[in-house]
Amino acid sequence: MIGYGTYLFKKFTLPGGQAPTSGGSLVFPTNLTSDKYDAAAKCLNEYIAGKRKKSPLKTYGMNFIKTGAKGDVNVNPALLVAIAGAESEWATNGRLVGKLGAKVNCYNFYSLKATKYECPERVNNQDWRKFNSWEEAIDEFGSYMRRRYLSQGLDTIEKIGVVYCEKCANWIPNVTTYFNEITKECPIFAPPVLVTGQARRLKCNDYESMKREYGDCQPVCGKLKGNNESAVELVSVEYLKNPSKPRGAKGKVWVHKKVADVFKKVFKEIAESKVDYNFTDVQSYCCRYIGSSICRNYSLHAFGLAIDINPKRNPHCPFYPVCKKENVLITDLPPQVIEIFKRNGFRWGGDYKSSKDAMHFEYCR
Repeated sequence: MIGYGTYLFKKFTLPGGQAPTSGGSLVFPTNLTSDKYDAAAKCLNEYIAGKRKKSPLKTYGMNFIKTGAKGDVNVNPALLVAIAGAESEWATNGRLVGKLGAKVNCYNFYSLKATKYECPERVNNQDWRKFNSWEEAIDEFGSYMRRRYLSQGLDTIEKIGVVYCEKCANWIPNVTTYFNEITKECPIFAPPVLVTGQARRLKCNDYESMKREYGDCQPVCGKLKGNNESAVELVSVEYLKNPSKPRGAKGKVWVHKKVADVFKKVFKEIAESKVDYNFTDVQSYCCRYIGSSICRNYSLHAFGLAIDINPKRNPHCPFYPVCKKENVLITDLPPQVIEIFKRNGFRWGGDYKSSKDAMHFEYCR
């Protein structure tokens, strides 16, 4: 059940000191395209039926998938199913799902609390959410997970667990176990293996190693052109300006040839996601220093390792006027686009602590 304590980012350990780890990404898998929904739903249904033969959820695999796939939800269906197992043994245990003598079925197999009286069946002196169907419960819970957890930076089962049920000793290991089982039995819900490309992924502030690995364009303070541009070997990589239009216009960016395959893979996955988003202003190579480093530290744009997407809509705060001098995250980037970059080895500027650079992705560690 939901705990409303502070976000405690503590490390949870299993008996024996082993930390639980989730087997895949918690956002909707980009490789799970609509033509694969039927097979994926069948796999989910078989998994649930194998865990609890009498579970009413064993025919709702498609609902879990379609909910997770919504643009404003973008949650891995495996997570939704895993939490259902931890909370109510897939809707076979608990008074909130019409069991153990409950007078009414509230379809609340996720044990969501209510701020007002909703479900006629009161348990442990607590009011609970009432849903009208299994479909509604799945749909509402998917939106809830995105809004309250993933969009708040709680992007692992461990981080979610200490907020969702901070006093429940078994919640994190149970959800982790179920999630790993699902991604193993139904690999479509596991993200593709991280691709690191031909070049080594160097530390983000190791400029000397980067000069040796990628070349030194020798930026000039206050200018956007260096004294040795030919030292950086660049190639062009194409991308769809709107992935929802497969035959639409294409754009081009210049990146270092050693990481070209990584960029190609990223743009391919974004295209396959068919996300309806306009990449109207995409910037890549530029031989310059970091703006705030007083001509001391190289920008990763100078190595052909970075890309900026729609700066006006994803500003670098607090430096853009729209930020009003505050370090706030302002972005219209779809969550699946951010996840695709991060999964392929990129660091996102929206995760920075000192200043939120939402437009920026860089290939480093």
